[in-house]
Amino acid sequence: MKFAIVGTRGIPARYGGFETFAEELSTRLAARGHNVTVYCRERYTAGTYRGVRLRYLPTIRHKYLDTIVHTFFSTLDLALMPKQDAVLYCNAANAIFTWLPRLRGMRVALNVDGLPLIKPPYGTISAINLDRGEIVWQIAHGETPDVVRNHPALKGLNIPRTGQTGYNVGTLITKTLVIAGDGQVTTTASHPRGAMLRAYDKANGKEVGAVYMPAPETGSPMTYMLNGKQYIVIAVSGGPYSGEYIAFTLPADDTTRAQIGR
Repeated sequence: MKFAIVGTRGIPARYGGFETFAEELSTRLAARGHNVTVYCRERYTAGTYRGVRLRYLPTIRHKYLDTIVHTFFSTLDLALMPKQDAVLYCNAANAIFTWLPRLRGMRVALNVDGLPLIKPPYGTISAINLDRGEIVWQIAHGETPDVVRNHPALKGLNIPRTGQTGYNVGTLITKTLVIAGDGQVTTTASHPRGAMLRAYDKANGKEVGAVYMPAPETGSPMTYMLNGKQYIVIAVSGGPYSGEYIAFTLPADDTTRAQIGR
C-alpha cells in the first residue's frame, strides 16, 4: 500500500513529538513492505531514510507560517502525484487542507497531539438481550477525560460524555439498577479532582444518581445489609491515593458515607 505523512518537519526526528511519531510510524510501515512518503522541510543527506521516501518542499521560515505553508505545498504535491491509499496529516492546524486529497478518493486521517486516535466512546456499559442477541441500550460510562475535555484543539466545542478507558471497572447489578465507578480521576465544575460512583436505570441505561469518590474504582462494587440498612462498598485507589474501601448508604442524618477500612 501507498502512504504519505504530511505536516511535520521531516525525518529523521531531531525536533519534537510529531517528528518522532512520523519516524516511528513510517519506518515500521516501510519495514512491512509498504511504500511510504514523508514530506520534509529540513534536507537530509539522502532521498530515503530506512526505506522511507523523503519528499522535500519549500516553506516560509516564519514562526506562524512555516508549518501551514509547507503543508499547503505538500497538499498540492499530493494532488499531482500518484494516488495514495492513505494520507496522515499531523497537527490540527493542517486540518484545513485535508479536503483536497479526499476529493481524489484518498483516505485521510488527522493526528492531533494529545488526543486519542480512537473515536469515542472510550468505555461503555451495554445491556444485551440474550434471547434476541440485541443490544437493548448502551451508554458511555465515566466522565470525559481531562486531557480530552481541556484540549486546546477542542476549545469552544461541546463534547458529550466520552466514557473512559480502563479494565478495572466492574458492575453491581440489582433488581432495578446497574452500579459502577469511574476508572479514571477527572476535575469538573461539578466535583473536585476524583471519580464518581454512578447508578443507571437497569431498564434504559439512564443515569439516576452519582456520588463522589476521592479515587477511581479498583474493584467491583458489592452490597450487603446490616441491621436492616443496605450498603454498597467499593475499593478505590490510584496515583498518590492509597487503597481503601468506602461504604455508601442512604443517609439516616447528614452522613452519606462511612469508611469501613483501609
